[in-house]
Amino acid sequence: MNFKSIACSDAKPYEPINKDACVLAWEKIEEKCKDENLMQHPCEMECCMGGCELFDEQKDSVEETKKLSDETEGNDVFFDSPRNDDEGDPLCDEEDGSFTATGENVCPDARDSIVKLIHKAPGLPDLPEGQPVIYGISFSEDADDDRGREVSFRVDNPYNAAADVYVRYQKSVGQFATDPACEKMLNAPATCDANASKITVGCIQNPGMPSFALVDVYFAQRGLPGNGHVEKCCYPEAYDDDIGVLKYTFKIKCGCPEDSAE
Repeated sequence: MNFKSIACSDAKPYEPINKDACVLAWEKIEEKCKDENLMQHPCEMECCMGGCELFDEQKDSVEETKKLSDETEGNDVFFDSPRNDDEGDPLCDEEDGSFTATGENVCPDARDSIVKLIHKAPGLPDLPEGQPVIYGISFSEDADDDRGREVSFRVDNPYNAAADVYVRYQKSVGQFATDPACEKMLNAPATCDANASKITVGCIQNPGMPSFALVDVYFAQRGLPGNGHVEKCCYPEAYDDDIGVLKYTFKIKCGCPEDSAE
């Protein structure tokens, strides 16, 4: 997927961040984000749209300080996934329509789900129970000089009728750099969809910490209670006032924990 595949026909040339449209002066954004290392670009994006406080919340939720010296010599934090949908594992159970390779079952030895909802705007409803949002998860091989670690997955519409789904994420550019990207799935069915678009996200990697990815997922459907908006990079449809838009942010681990204690 490239910019042409998500842009409107009359879209302006791609600009990662329109500095002139930011709600804060770009100098203040640079000062705020200059020391964020691998999270510098997400920091700039959120602050530009008025979300420096939201970025701080996300950062507090996903960062865990861990010294390399605390690691036992010879222990790896992750091993390769026991599942890989590219090798033929089905995404949906044909008998009961349930989902495979979800945050709960893609890593059989993990104690907790490798997918975690880390943010929703105050007042928004919880996600419906019974269906996962993230499924069909698979992991890349270890990072090399040409590409960093990545995680791939599909996104489910967990509501009881078709909805437009938008996914905002970071794609890998080289071993450590990322660029913003979006995927949109219009009229996504409210069921396990074996033909759903596969999304591959670049992972955030810090020494001594399990790598992870951050993903924003938007649902737009008539009657939903949300009154948010889809971020500009996704070029959403022109919705009437009775179309609700809900945004949720997920943290996805980029590999299985070595044991259930991870």
